[in-house]
Amino acid sequence: MNKIHEYNILGINIQIIVTIVVVVLGIITFFSNRFMPFFQMAMAIDLLLFAYQNEKVFHRKNLTIIYLVCGILLLIFSCLLLLGVI
Repeated sequence: MNKIHEYNILGINIQIIVTIVVVVLGIITFFSNRFMPFFQMAMAIDLLLFAYQNEKVFHRKNLTIIYLVCGILLLIFSCLLLLGVI
């Protein structure tokens, strides 16, 4: 079994904090639709952190690609929504 490095523990802690932010923004977005771009950006960052953790800690290649693609697409979509293009 591989040892978990300090940076991986830091990454997991950051992922937990971002996940809590996503849940809070999701609840706020449920009541007010104005926060939708921020919720989507937080979700995209969370998906990108999932991809990083899958690659570095869990060594799962297939889910890493799915998380990475979904995170990038959601980040692009949220930026377009924030700019008013969509």
